[in-house]
Amino acid sequence: MTDYIHLALPKPMIEIIDSRAKQQYLKRSDVARQYLMRSLVDDTVCELRKRKYSIRKIAEELELPTVRVYEALRRTGIDEGVYPDE
Repeated sequence: MTDYIHLALPKPMIEIIDSRAKQQYLKRSDVARQYLMRSLVDDTVCELRKRKYSIRKIAEELELPTVRVYEALRRTGIDEGVYPDE
């Protein structure tokens, strides 16, 4: 299901979104969605991890590849030092 929201953002943020959209040949709304989704994924992964969810369970719940969960954990600093490549 898709629902729509309308956002008012400060001009400097819009300029960053527009610049990235131009560089990547994307629509402004696609770039804004990418930023929003990354932030929501990070916040949700952190919240579920604090509730003692396993990485596998988080990936299942959010329908994400496990590597995306590890990336979110790395970006947020939660579970510092538990990544396979460290």
